[in-house]
Amino acid sequence: GGQEEEDGGAAAAAQDSRTIYVGGLPYEVTDVEIEQYFSEYGQVERIDKLTFNDSGRFNGIAFVTFDSGRSAKKALAASGHAFYDDERYLVVRKYVSGGGNSNGAGKKNGGAQLPIERVKGYNRVYVGNLPWQCREEEVREWFSGVGCKIKFLRMGADKEGNFRGFAHLHFATDECMDKALQLNGEYWDGRQVKISPAVPPKR
Repeated sequence: GGQEEEDGGAAAAAQDSRTIYVGGLPYEVTDVEIEQYFSEYGQVERIDKLTFNDSGRFNGIAFVTFDSGRSAKKALAASGHAFYDDERYLVVRKYVSGGGNSNGAGKKNGGAQLPIERVKGYNRVYVGNLPWQCREEEVREWFSGVGCKIKFLRMGADKEGNFRGFAHLHFATDECMDKALQLNGEYWDGRQVKISPAVPPKR
């Protein structure tokens, strides 16, 4: 025993040990998706998403708190794995509360905070927040309707093959890419569809 004398904030420390830092999440992600993804490691109790200061939009980093430190430890195994089939890889590590040292370390490799930049010639987009009942043909028609030539379309699905509300598209030309990005924010069945340039996989 004697834990309390050492740090006074035993409860806070206990929560820290049940919390993980998760970076590299898709900007369009919902709490439900985060919870479902990490539920294979244990019961998720809360999710705190960080946002960009200027826009207030989610910046791809979240703190996930589990019911036990054991679950949190197991979840560290998700580091380096793709989130469903997003092209980025997750960075999962132990949560360090207010540790001054972690900030310095985070800045150097904090590329995730930058808005996604378009890479010339990499004509792929990530489409998020699609209606769950939409089908591949409809997504195809939606983009070809504005004159986009689609080279490749992949609907995002979970392990069971259920559509997860997002898709990746690869277009033939830069012009198609421009047209596709102009559809960002359009509504489909009452949902605001998010379209952003896909991030080239890091080699």
